[in-house]
Amino acid sequence: MTLKRYVKIVIIVLLTVGTVILVTCEKPERIVNFKTLDVQADDISYTSVILKGEITDLGSKAIEQHGFILSESSFPELGQQSSIEKPLGPATSKGIFQAQFTGLKSNVTYYFRSFVVIESASRVSVIKQFTTKDAIPAATTEAATSISSTSATLEGRVNAKDLSTTVTFEYGLTTEYGSVVTAEENLITDNSVASLNAHINNLTASTTYHFRVKAVNEVGITYGSDMSFSTPETLLDDDDNVYNVVIIGNQWWMQKNLKTTKFNDYSDIPLVTDNTAWADLTTPGFCYYNNDADNNKDLYGALYNWHAVNSEKLCPIGWHVVSDGGWSVLTDYLGGETSAGGKLKEADNEHWDSPNTEATDETGFTALPGGYRDGSNGEFYDIGQSCISWSSTENSSIDAWRRSIHYDNSSVVRSYDLKSSGFSVRCVKGELPYAETNSVDALTSTSVTLNGIINPKGSDTEVTFEYGTTISYGSSITADQSPVSGSESVFVRAYPESLTPRTTYHYRLKAVNSAGIIYGDDMEFTTPDQVTDIDGNIYNTLIIGTQIWMNENLKTTRFNDDTEIPLVTERVSWEGLLTPGYCWYNNEQITYANEYGALYNWYTVNTGKLCPESWHMPTDEEWTILTDAGTIDETGFRAHFGGRRNGDDGEYEQIHVTGNWWSSTEFTSQYAFSRFIYNPPVLLERDFRNKDYGMSVRCIKD
Repeated sequence: MTLKRYVKIVIIVLLTVGTVILVTCEKPERIVNFKTLDVQADDISYTSVILKGEITDLGSKAIEQHGFILSESSFPELGQQSSIEKPLGPATSKGIFQAQFTGLKSNVTYYFRSFVVIESASRVSVIKQFTTKDAIPAATTEAATSISSTSATLEGRVNAKDLSTTVTFEYGLTTEYGSVVTAEENLITDNSVASLNAHINNLTASTTYHFRVKAVNEVGITYGSDMSFSTPETLLDDDDNVYNVVIIGNQWWMQKNLKTTKFNDYSDIPLVTDNTAWADLTTPGFCYYNNDADNNKDLYGALYNWHAVNSEKLCPIGWHVVSDGGWSVLTDYLGGETSAGGKLKEADNEHWDSPNTEATDETGFTALPGGYRDGSNGEFYDIGQSCISWSSTENSSIDAWRRSIHYDNSSVVRSYDLKSSGFSVRCVKGELPYAETNSVDALTSTSVTLNGIINPKGSDTEVTFEYGTTISYGSSITADQSPVSGSESVFVRAYPESLTPRTTYHYRLKAVNSAGIIYGDDMEFTTPDQVTDIDGNIYNTLIIGTQIWMNENLKTTRFNDDTEIPLVTERVSWEGLLTPGYCWYNNEQITYANEYGALYNWYTVNTGKLCPESWHMPTDEEWTILTDAGTIDETGFRAHFGGRRNGDDGEYEQIHVTGNWWSSTEFTSQYAFSRFIYNPPVLLERDFRNKDYGMSVRCIKD
């Protein structure tokens, strides 16, 4: 081991004697080395922080004190009134030291540094900073749900930011509100977004209400934005019975079962009490459960056979018995048939037998167990246990579709029953839309335009096309015009792609509004085959009327007899060329060939060997048949704006600006007929060009 010596030389000058040199050994002072560390995200909360520092060298003198200084000021100092000091005592070893500060403000930037004290003198580190988390709750008002004539469910989302937060809703006729209701789960503490709601009653029908969510914690108050909803008007039947209305999704439903004794033309519905007479009915009829109107009419409504439903006069004007598809709209909106029943049932055991499984009535539909009357024997069954409702949709000559909800599960069961059965009826606002599937156009090897006609009958209507290789379809596409509203018929279309060539597809129009679902008739089309040229290039094809066209520009480099077409790149060689030749725009095959194809002079066209076997160059007359079929958009002809090459100077021009195509028809000894179109495409116009021009080619099937 090498011994290190530190030498200190002291020179003393004696005026009378001389100079004395003293040599002593002394170790030099070593300075303490420390630093402040950056604050890690996990060490910051809404009102506290953990600060850390590190001593990397203790130095040669004792550290009497060390710790941190924290301040909202950007320059924290020891002894400063605005600073918070956290002393940790003497330091006797190297390593990490830390301290926790509490009682801080949320969402505030703080500045801090570490310090040490040696021989009563302090030293400080560089200044660092952090920002406490925002502890003011976040609140968002959501659209109200389950809106009825007299009630609604107010919805909101709140993040409590880890602090105990109380949630309420303010509501009223103006943005001054005036009324307050506590959210069902009114006290939350998580640092995550919670969905909360509150149900309000005793509202006025046909009235607009404002509301907002309010979240309060120890840090502050946050209000969600103002939102509004309108309660629907009440409904009156021809017996002057009044029904509240509930809005679920985009459907307006009666909130109770129908109990009218009259059709909406004021004619009487026959009341049938005898069991045998009921079972034999093939005409409209109604009754009350157990023929007891006093106890069952007002609570459960009447029971009607399907012949009364099918009269189309059972519901008040502007309303109708919901279709089978309309029931599906409801159950789909509620998450499916297996859980929808619980959301529709009255949420207690006042009328339902126990256990009334998963009943919440969160929709406000308030389904009640009015039982039913058997269509085969006229007997009454299942009051307290079943709510069975007709649809307006026939299944066969003897039965029709219905929906049932039961006391011992949460499902809505779809099934059919005898038309002579007696079930409850719920009316829904609006009429079923009209849907008509039309024939396709713009049919290519891989795409098509599907067409149809919709009359939404006054209700907003979602429109789609279903399509596939069987009548099960399997794919759907939204119509461009969806949703459709109003009371006039509207032409709708959609554009499926990625179809398989030479394949038969089925398709139909589907229209969904508050009243239900309507399908147009099933129709079919067959995609044309693709065509391959002698170079192996594959082209999609397009059916327009009786013609089948390539829907891409030709790009073959050989005639169909396998001979080469001369490639002419030099400008001087192209000028005045009187024999076959082709080129790529700007002589850049990689850039232009795939999208725009090749440019051919008319002498190449006139060989009769340019198109694949069983295909040919279109004549001027065949081009005219195409243009007479409609605009480019209507026919589905995919224009490619590949420009052209001049014959007199061999220059290229108008790429992306025009598309130019030859016909096989000669105009004069110098010119031939052609077609051109400008970008954007509308009309394909007739023209003629010098035969030495280079232009695109489309082939047509023989």
